[in-house]
Amino acid sequence: MELIASYKQRAEKLEGPEAPLIKAWERLTMEAMKRPTRPRILNWLLYRSGFERDIKTMRDFAMGIIKTRKENPEQSRNGPLDGLLNNTDPQIGKKLSETQVTNEVITMFIGATASPNLVSYSLYYPMKNPDNATKARVDIDSIVSPNEKIQLEHLKKMEYCEAIIRESLRLSATAL
Repeated sequence: MELIASYKQRAEKLEGPEAPLIKAWERLTMEAMKRPTRPRILNWLLYRSGFERDIKTMRDFAMGIIKTRKENPEQSRNGPLDGLLNNTDPQIGKKLSETQVTNEVITMFIGATASPNLVSYSLYYPMKNPDNATKARVDIDSIVSPNEKIQLEHLKKMEYCEAIIRESLRLSATAL
């Protein structure tokens, strides 16, 4: 919701028990995980139309955000959408195409919820198993001293914590 608010958009497609955008997103996520495990012909025959319908729902949502911003430039807030629409690539001197902007809006929308979900599940699973939580604490304490803040170089050494994150990704489709 914060991402949508940063675009200054109403979020009707996110409201209600059967929000069309959320349902499409859930189906797309599950289908994206299942597609590689099935024969291509099966994906094409049985799942293509639903997959394409859900992609269209996501694309229409993103294009609606872009259209609204273009029609209402006074809403500009120098935020992520404004950067995507107005900035040029310094190396090639071109702006992103509308398709590229649409793809980036979809990516930001999905990423804005996937990251917090991953963090939540990475905390949830060790809390369910106190031995795992203890091992994670030992992993952190063996690398970071009590008076130190965690730094990037510390993270690279936290093998047990990395394993928790990988396992959370494996166990939780919503962490994707």
